[in-house]
Order: sequence, then structure tokens, then C-alpha cells
Amino acid sequence: MDVREQHLDAGQQRRLEELKAKAEGAAGLTDDEANELGYLYALEEGQPYARHVNVPIEEAVKEDPRLDAEEVERVKEEQEGGGDSAQRTA
Repeated sequence: MDVREQHLDAGQQRRLEELKAKAEGAAGLTDDEANELGYLYALEEGQPYARHVNVPIEEAVKEDPRLDAEEVERVKEEQEGGGDSAQRTA
């Protein structure tokens, strides 16, 4: 299924709201929660999501098969120091 055609289900929407509230609180989010929030934002917006931590591209694609070839190349460039992390999406 194309990522642009996916939508949050009720459980994911509820979790998104929980994480958004926690992110605004004093405690903030753990790295795993931040990744989950990023994934949910991306899913909500119909965009691919690559985790913010350095993992092999093959592993990232297995975790989120919605990554397309262009996104994979962008992530590779970032990891190799050739990409501008300020331009990251989701």
C-alpha cells in the first residue's frame, strides 16, 4: 500500500495524542517515544519516516518498508555526512 493512502487508526490516533501531550510536558519523551511520535506524524501526513538514530539502511527499510528509493538515498547521504540534517522531514 502506498504510504500516501495510509491513515491512523483509532489506537494510533490516541497514542499520537498521548505522545504529543508528553512531549510538551516537563519530562519530555524517551528516544523510542520520539521515534514513535515521528513515525505517527509521518503516517498521519502520508510521508515516509526514517528513524533519527544511525542504523543501517537495510534495517531502516525493514522497520519501515514505506521508505522509497529517494528517501533511502537521502538517509544514506545524511549518514555519510553529505546531507543537510536541517532539511530532514518527519
